[in-house]
Amino acid sequence: MMSNADVRIEEGKALICLKGHIDSTNAKTVEDAIFGELEGRSVGSVTVDCTDLSYISSAGLRMVLKLKKQFSDLSLTELSPEVYDIFDMTGFTEMMDVRKRFRTLSVEGCEIIGSGVNGDVYRIDAETIVKIYKNDDALSDIENERSMARKAFVKGIPTAIPYDTVKVGKYYGSVFELLDAGSLAKILAADNSKLEWVTDLYTDLLKKIHSTEFAKGELPQIKYRVIDQAENLASYLPAETNEKIASMLREIPEDLHMVHGDYHLKNVLMQGGEAILIDMDTISCGNPIFDFAYMYNTCIGYGALMPGNTMEFLGIPQDVCTALFRGCLQRYFPGMTDNSYEDICSKASVIGHIRILRRFVRSTYTDEKEKERLISECIEKIVEGVRKVDRLYI
Repeated sequence: MMSNADVRIEEGKALICLKGHIDSTNAKTVEDAIFGELEGRSVGSVTVDCTDLSYISSAGLRMVLKLKKQFSDLSLTELSPEVYDIFDMTGFTEMMDVRKRFRTLSVEGCEIIGSGVNGDVYRIDAETIVKIYKNDDALSDIENERSMARKAFVKGIPTAIPYDTVKVGKYYGSVFELLDAGSLAKILAADNSKLEWVTDLYTDLLKKIHSTEFAKGELPQIKYRVIDQAENLASYLPAETNEKIASMLREIPEDLHMVHGDYHLKNVLMQGGEAILIDMDTISCGNPIFDFAYMYNTCIGYGALMPGNTMEFLGIPQDVCTALFRGCLQRYFPGMTDNSYEDICSKASVIGHIRILRRFVRSTYTDEKEKERLISECIEKIVEGVRKVDRLYI
């Protein structure tokens, strides 16, 4: 249509592709041509594709501002870092949806070193890892994790803060610099004789996490996330069990101390002799039982429902994972009795199996009978655990 812009309209959506330099010498011509194409057309949303835009001056920015005033549903995409900086410095990123063009990476053939609720972590090279988020449009999740990691880092939690955002296929990822870091899962899988050393390191980091306090409102209270999960699963559980779970979850005192929310061996990396915590998008505040519950899941819960799961997920035999869990509790609670251990396991089983049940219910198993079995056995575990406890906190 014109040398510096192209306009396409389809089903009420306009796509404007800007190209080259837009400055005082041509901005008015480009503006007139764009608005001429849009005039009299039924347009609901406008996307400005800046893939081929190499520069824009204040005159061009004024044109974009006029578009925003006329079309509230306006977004700018695929800006080069240089062009994005212009929009950012002039405050446009606070007024409208402006998205930077991200460099692309491939993880083909790369080692997977971590795995969490929302993504998988790959080693790209000796110095670099990337966490790939499993949902297609994860930019808000990436920003949330970056924010959470900064908060934890400032409080003294050893963690890696992402320094870049990339595209990996259709997914987004965060890039971290972690020189020669390897997960505790990989270390223990390679040498089971290191169980005591791993247990001590793993537990000491957890105690540091749980001793870290945040201001009220700085992090979400994890118990409300679990309450929502339990409420959404109410139709799967007996009414009496539902009522008791709801009551016990509500009675858990609010706590301003940090919990990780997905603490397992793949989310703790060793770098230069220091344990580094990753997968920070789940960090919250709350009672330690929530971290024990999700540790219980990876060490015991999933394995009981799906034999061989600890080998598949962590590369570690079930008996070693069971010993790890008990060893962590013994180090965390010196002098812990067998009765205390069983009580914590029962509490952890209830909370942990709520998460497991949620996963099974939402999963797309091709084997429906297997899905039904897993759901049924998970419900049995919850009902059994609820019978054994009168409260869900430590």
